[in-house]
Amino acid sequence: MKKYFYLILLVVLGAINKPLLAQTQPNQIPDAIPRFDTLSDWELSELATDYFKQAKNILDTFEVQAADATKRRLALEADLGTLKNDSTTTRGQLDSVNVHLKAAKSGEKTLLKQRKQAEKTALFIDKVVHMEAGARRKNMSKCLDDLQKIDKLLHPPSEPAAKPIAEIVGSQEVAFPSDTMPVTAADTLAQASEAKDKPNKLKTKTLEKPGAKYSSYDPSQDVLFNPPNPPCSLALNVRDEFSGEIRKETARTELFRFTNPLLRNYYKDKPHILCEAGIGTAGPSATLNLVYTIRDANARKAFGTVQKNGVAILKFIDGTTFTLYNIRPDEGTFDPNGQVATYRAQYGLDKTILKKMRTNMIDKIRMAWSTGYEDYDVQQIDVLMRQVHCIE
Repeated sequence: MKKYFYLILLVVLGAINKPLLAQTQPNQIPDAIPRFDTLSDWELSELATDYFKQAKNILDTFEVQAADATKRRLALEADLGTLKNDSTTTRGQLDSVNVHLKAAKSGEKTLLKQRKQAEKTALFIDKVVHMEAGARRKNMSKCLDDLQKIDKLLHPPSEPAAKPIAEIVGSQEVAFPSDTMPVTAADTLAQASEAKDKPNKLKTKTLEKPGAKYSSYDPSQDVLFNPPNPPCSLALNVRDEFSGEIRKETARTELFRFTNPLLRNYYKDKPHILCEAGIGTAGPSATLNLVYTIRDANARKAFGTVQKNGVAILKFIDGTTFTLYNIRPDEGTFDPNGQVATYRAQYGLDKTILKKMRTNMIDKIRMAWSTGYEDYDVQQIDVLMRQVHCIE
């Protein structure tokens, strides 16, 4: 008898708890507010705990999404800064990145706001969980209401589909214009005789010209990705009257520009340091000519001078480095206002380095000033390669 008694007791308890399980099934937020007054204090406590878990899951999701949005925004800001420092960047490229950055900022702002609302809801429900039974019962409706709101933020309802036109019109009668009413036999005969007298308009109608044909997009032909090489430009191409040697020198071309990040707000759109390069030859000998323009009244104090036999180390894309030595010293000259200093350096080039320049792009330059050395990233990495081909 004891055995049957426990079996009947389990069946009864199962029947009692069945409605409760339907109400507290995890990860399901009911659309309608349950009858909280029909639940016991223990059941309300379990339900409030379940609401808190669901709110915490939604909060965790918003935190991940907000963190990803922040990473996207920071990456776009870094890309924009790189493009602004690149002299080859076009206005269109900057505008494109700005559009994406604006959208990323807006998305990040929305997600941060939603995360804050989810955090507020989770904290409130957690507080309700630990309330006394009477206070918990009073706040259960607000818990569910707030939970439904943040759930709709995470899973916005889809827009209702547009109704078919047949459902809109329904079975209503439609009035047709008089010229679309059914024609009688007499009208048909009249139209046939009238058509005999009129010329066939289809024969005289001119055929429309076919539309213009467009070729498919080819990225290799896009000048944005594959810009044409600038023409070879020689600033000097003469024969020495005494030695008979031909002297050539390419026009100076920007090699890189650099502004210390701490000074960018001060210099704004103008670079702190601008370096231009040119290659010259006189018979079998060749030189690399670098001209540094520094917008700094204290340039001589900060950089010092370019010393004779001073070192410049070129690092190429493949990782190889070459050390060059300055031929002529230069203390620098200032403009009439004393705000811009210009330094000129000249480095001898042998056949090995010329061969390297002919087939490899340059990546960085380490410049030795009398006060120390500085490393510069080269933006125009193919300048020296083009100049070698031009002068040869």
